[in-house]
Amino acid sequence: MRRHHHHPVPLRLNAIRRDVHALAADFPSLLAQPWGLEPAAQHTFALADQQADHDRAIRLQHWQATTGEDFTRLCQWVRATVPSHSPHRPDADEWTAPLHPQAQAEHAATTWGDLWAPANLPQPEGFAQIRALIGLTAEFPLPSITGAAIFARFKATAKKSTGLDGWGASAFLAAGQAACDRLADLWAACLQHEAMPQIWKHIRVCLLPKPDGGLRPISIASAAYRTCMTCLLRSCRAWFLSWADRELIGGIPGRHTGQAHDALFSALTVSRQRQVAFVGAKQDVRKCFDSVVWDLAFQTWEWLGAPAKLVALLRCFYSDQKRWLAVRGHFARECIVPTRGILQGCPASVGLLNGLMLLWTRHLHAAVPSVSRSIYLDDRVMFAVGRTAAADVYAALRAAAIADRAICLTVHPDKLACWATRAPARHILAADPELCGPLVTSFRLLGVTYRLASGSGVVDSARLDKVVTDRCRRIAIAARALSARRRLLMSLVLSLVSWLGPWTVVPHQTANGWARSIEAAVGRIVSARSRFLLWSTWARSRLHPKFALAFAAVSHELRRVGGPSPPPDSVTACPALEASLAVFAWSILPGGTWRTPFGHFAPGFVTRTVLLHVAEDSWLRLLWAADPKTIGPLQADEHFALAFHRAVAVVYGAFLVATDGSALQAPAAKDLTWYQHAGWGIATSSDLGFFGVVPGLDRSAAAAERHALLTLACAANILETPVCVLTGNSALVTSFVSERLPADLEAYWALVRRWLPSGSSLHWVPAHGRHVGWASQLPLVSTLEARALNARADLSACAATEPLKPTFAADQRACKAAADWAELSVMRQSRLTHDWHETVAEQAKALGRLRDL
Repeated sequence: MRRHHHHPVPLRLNAIRRDVHALAADFPSLLAQPWGLEPAAQHTFALADQQADHDRAIRLQHWQATTGEDFTRLCQWVRATVPSHSPHRPDADEWTAPLHPQAQAEHAATTWGDLWAPANLPQPEGFAQIRALIGLTAEFPLPSITGAAIFARFKATAKKSTGLDGWGASAFLAAGQAACDRLADLWAACLQHEAMPQIWKHIRVCLLPKPDGGLRPISIASAAYRTCMTCLLRSCRAWFLSWADRELIGGIPGRHTGQAHDALFSALTVSRQRQVAFVGAKQDVRKCFDSVVWDLAFQTWEWLGAPAKLVALLRCFYSDQKRWLAVRGHFARECIVPTRGILQGCPASVGLLNGLMLLWTRHLHAAVPSVSRSIYLDDRVMFAVGRTAAADVYAALRAAAIADRAICLTVHPDKLACWATRAPARHILAADPELCGPLVTSFRLLGVTYRLASGSGVVDSARLDKVVTDRCRRIAIAARALSARRRLLMSLVLSLVSWLGPWTVVPHQTANGWARSIEAAVGRIVSARSRFLLWSTWARSRLHPKFALAFAAVSHELRRVGGPSPPPDSVTACPALEASLAVFAWSILPGGTWRTPFGHFAPGFVTRTVLLHVAEDSWLRLLWAADPKTIGPLQADEHFALAFHRAVAVVYGAFLVATDGSALQAPAAKDLTWYQHAGWGIATSSDLGFFGVVPGLDRSAAAAERHALLTLACAANILETPVCVLTGNSALVTSFVSERLPADLEAYWALVRRWLPSGSSLHWVPAHGRHVGWASQLPLVSTLEARALNARADLSACAATEPLKPTFAADQRACKAAADWAELSVMRQSRLTHDWHETVAEQAKALGRLRDL
């Protein structure tokens, strides 16, 4: 027997040599490395780092060139998560999941196929008995939808993803309302015949990475189906409200998560006041949407009185449906034909799930009416207060298990939790951990963390601090204009924390840390500043975290008590209301009237916009009184006059300058191209300007304008001062604000944009008195002032070329003399040789005739 010996090291070296020769065209230094030794590996790592830096710079230049001031793209970039540590790179034998997108799609198709199309569907236990709790309801009349409603919906969803049919909202908008009228006719036919185009039943399922690992499926149906179904369901709003119990708060018009928090905190407050037990439990349904059995949801809708044609069309949509899984553009080879699981991308999904949850809450109410409930789609909470609260909640959990078996849903065991504020109650719940879950003293529900010991909500500072800091830092980098930075801060930073205001207590140190991050994002703040001027002019009151949190609490309370009917007695004000009123020096009188420094008002009779202005002025009054640079509190009849300061923050936040260019040129005399001169000028006031001569080949007036801007950008970068530039060159302004860099001046504009500090801007001013009707759009800069500053820049540019005028005039005269001499010489030569030329021509013609003979 011959023994075969394997030589892995030589084979590996041969493979390395092949790779080296393949890479040598781009990295010739690899050929000279001693492969197999450590120096070669170190050199390879160094080249990889250099290439990574180069690629990073290219990506940054591309981003700066394409993003510009596009708010949507800026939001995407600011929201993008940045890994806090380098990813783990396991050895080859440690990989347990596929790496290629195609392999990931195939692997996901198997995983999700087992969930959506199990071999045996779960069978309901007692569904008919639970369904009987709602009784049979009269059928709601089927509404009709119009092409105008469809067209309006397409306009509202123009940027939504497109299904596999390729017809997105933008395509229908381009086709016009006439196409939407035909689509409305097609939808009416679908309802009438209980059928639909087969392509509508092909669903694209995009698998997107989750922050904690794994892939999340996002189902995208046809835009035509989504839009028509949405319009139809909106017309059925009265039907939804007719059966949706008050415990259902998810996806129901006019309801929100705040109602669940109000009920929970009110019960917790009552238990603390009466010194009785507060007992509760929370549940999360495992794979809720993906586990719904369609037939049960459709039966529930039929019993609730849904239009029969609507239910039939939904049955058609889900029957023989095909779901195509995709990862980064790679589709699985085989589609999944599901037997259960409703699409979150289907407009009817939330209503179908709420129908099943209605059965769940009705069953619990029939079994244990003393237990309160709140259901937000797949998140549930049940709670009670009193001596029998623990026994009641335990009975409710047992009833919930029965209801779940009836509607074929399963509770996630890792997301169960229960609590009790008294030891005897905890003993009852602890006896059955499988049903009740672990006992906790703090729990998280719908984004709010509850702390039972203090009776309030707490903020996850460890998580929010990093997100707020990162987003503020990115906003400072990305947004050039002050208005854009304010808008991004409101949308991406304040929205993260302000909604927590009614129910949480944010530590003073945490709120101040967020405020410092926002200050840095707004702009370069000088030392020894006035907090009053900072938050009244630059950052604005509504950007301060304390203001945003307090106003959210106040707004929530006004919404709660300002409805057409008074709120239920069992629900009290949010925990943070008292502290939030103190932030504005407001109070609530015994009769329910609200008192502010500017007068009284009744909830429900003042718009939120007016209240926001009142809150801002109230908050600024307190800042004014606390500022050591002021004379103390204002009197009741004294008010701020901040219009000038706010306008100055917008305009003079950037140093106001004007640029211009001038050229000594003779366009008709092409021979003088290399003798002409151009001068650039920069004016910072009506009597102060800077100027110089433009170097290089291009000595046109346009080149002078560009050189002035480049010089200004360099100076602004050194001084770290944003500039507000006035120029008479409209093409310069267009190139500055354009998302794409001019092809032949990419390097120039990339340098200008890199040098100009954040907050700089460029504005056009017509030069030399042209465009008489033009008016300045800049606050505090009148039309006359703008024209005067531009004229001063023009004088500066002309001053640069003034010493060169005699030389250029002499060059012009010399050029003209040479041209005159050449003209005279050619004319004299033509006259002297005319007769000879004619004789030669005649002889040539005669010779030609002889050849023809």
